Amino acid sequence: MKAFKKPDIVANILKKTLKKNDLSEKIANYEVFLQWEQIVGPQIAQHTKPKSVAKDKLIIEVAHASWKVELNFLKEKILKQIQQQFPHAKLKELQFILKT
Repeated sequence: MKAFKKPDIVANILKKTLKKNDLSEKIANYEVFLQWEQIVGPQIAQHTKPKSVAKDKLIIEVAHASWKVELNFLKEKILKQIQQQFPHAKLKELQFILKT
């Protein structure tokens, strides 16, 4: 008679699957999109929107050129906030682009 293996907890199976398919970083990046307003605050969030991720760079769409200038001054602060809240995202750079 064949012995049965002890069943894995669903969380362990999910963790292994995410790691195997290299999805944990992508999920962490998506969390940044979902939590954008909490990261930057309602005033900045009203004028910005995370658009995409290219390698380790978060590309953020900005409503107006004056916001782009202002956000370039806040870039390091915003990036630190993201890295502290979402270390699995592994984002190292922010790029602000004007909304077209």
